[in-house]
Amino acid sequence: MIVSLEQISLTNSRIRIALKQGDPKTIFDATKLLCKGDSQKANQIIDWFSGIAASCREKKRITLEISLMRMWQMGNLDIKEISEEGEPSFILTITGAEKIKTAPKEKWFEVLLWDEKKQLV
Repeated sequence: MIVSLEQISLTNSRIRIALKQGDPKTIFDATKLLCKGDSQKANQIIDWFSGIAASCREKKRITLEISLMRMWQMGNLDIKEISEEGEPSFILTITGAEKIKTAPKEKWFEVLLWDEKKQLV
C-alpha cells in the first residue's frame, strides 16, 4: 500500500489537533490510519507518546525522543511509519524544510526544535 506525502501530512495534522483537543477517539482512529489499520502498532505509538509525556512531567533531561516529539508537535516533522517495535520514523515536512532552507546546517536541529516567533517575545 503506497501512501502519499499528503496523506501522511493530513493524518499527522489530525493527530496533532486531536491531542490538543483531548479527543482520544480521533487520536486512535488517525493513529490507526497512519499504521495502515494495524491496531497493535497504533497502540504502540500511543504508548510512545504517553511515555514521552510522562518523561516531560517528571522533568528529566531532554532526550532525543522529547526533541523529536517537539519537532513533530510544531509541524516540522511528520511520522511516516511505525516499526515492528513501535518506534516512529520521521520525515521532514514542507514547513520544516522551509525553516532549514535559510539556516546553516549546524543550526538545523535548533531551528526545527524552537519556534522563532516565540523566541523573539
